[in-house]
Amino acid sequence: MENVLNNESTESQVENNEINGDTSLSNTDIENTQCTTTEAAPSILDRYRTTNKQSPVINPDKLSVLATPKDKVFAAFPLSIDLTCLMIKEVKGSYTEEKPYPVTDEVVEKLEHDKALQSVTFYMIQLENGQIFITYCKNGSLNGYTCNWFTSKKACLDISSEEWISMSTNHEEGIYDAIIADEQPDLPTEGPEFYSALELALEDHFIDSLDHPILVANNIGQPKRSSKQSTTRRNRRSSASNKESISE
Repeated sequence: MENVLNNESTESQVENNEINGDTSLSNTDIENTQCTTTEAAPSILDRYRTTNKQSPVINPDKLSVLATPKDKVFAAFPLSIDLTCLMIKEVKGSYTEEKPYPVTDEVVEKLEHDKALQSVTFYMIQLENGQIFITYCKNGSLNGYTCNWFTSKKACLDISSEEWISMSTNHEEGIYDAIIADEQPDLPTEGPEFYSALELALEDHFIDSLDHPILVANNIGQPKRSSKQSTTRRNRRSSASNKESISE
């Protein structure tokens, strides 16, 4: 009976160590404490691996840029960075997705009055299942405008660098709430180097010239047509309309 209890205790310790990333319990230690008189039943850890398979981190050297999850427990790595970005809305099927495009200082000077320019803070966060990705928080336009949604979300993300939290929407007060998780494992520290990961994640999004495809497609910072060009185009339309009227 004592051996069985020791075996169950050891399996529980192995499970906790595996979940928390602690592999200090060697195979020799396990073999020495296992019951040798009866065949061991499948361990709790084996059942856990079968029914709750953890999602692996895909391409950890190039992370996805995703919206901050709501109602999921996560924690942020210690570093964050503020960048000036163009927030561009892109249609994805039946919904619209907003994406941040970091802008170099030289281009910011030429677009400083554009309403789409905003200060954005980037974080690297980890979910309970081990998934790591880049997320962000808008801080408001460069003219100083902000709102409670922005400031409360940033406060939640800052708290997540100190404690595991989940973030929920508080529509009554118009803010995000940080809910401290019941379980507080060690905060994430082992992951991709923050700045390298961020650079790779955003490599196709950096805007460093006025002829960047995103600026051209959204007609941002592009030269305006001269009044002469506009007049010529209007005259052509008028002539075409007159011809249609005469032919009728």
